[in-house]
Amino acid sequence: EYELPAKVEDDGKRENRSVRLTHELGFSILLTDLGPSLEPKAQEGTLKMLVESVTRALREEKVVGIDISAPHQRTFDGSSARGVTIRYRDAKDFGHVCLVYVLTGPTFAASCVVEYLDNDSEDVLPLVKKTLDSVRALPGQR
Repeated sequence: EYELPAKVEDDGKRENRSVRLTHELGFSILLTDLGPSLEPKAQEGTLKMLVESVTRALREEKVVGIDISAPHQRTFDGSSARGVTIRYRDAKDFGHVCLVYVLTGPTFAASCVVEYLDNDSEDVLPLVKKTLDSVRALPGQR
C-alpha cells in the first residue's frame, strides 16, 4: 500500500513503543509513541528535547555544518506536527537532511525522526508524507 520496499523494526514495547522503517533508497523513519495528545506548549518542550538529543548524536558522529531551521507546523491526515529541519554534511561531504517532528493526533502523540540524503529529497519526501499521513493511535491503546 505504501510502495515501500522497506525493513521494519518494531521494539514491541507496551510503553513508548518505537518503529523504524528503513527504505531501500536509504532513508529511515523512526516513530516513537509518546502517549496521549499533547497541548502546544508540551509539543514545543518535547520538540526542544528531541532536537537537543538528535544534534548531540550528530556531533558525536563528527558531522559538520549543522544547520537547524526555525520550528514550523505541518499537517498530515491523522495529525498535526511541529518540527524542524536539520541539515549537515558527513565525513565524505555528503549533504544530509533530518526532519524532527512531534506529531499530535486527537488521542495520541509521537516523535518522528526522518533521515535521508539531501540529493534524494525529490524521491523521499512524497514517501515520507504518505507514511506520516497514515500515523494513528495504536488500536485499543487510546
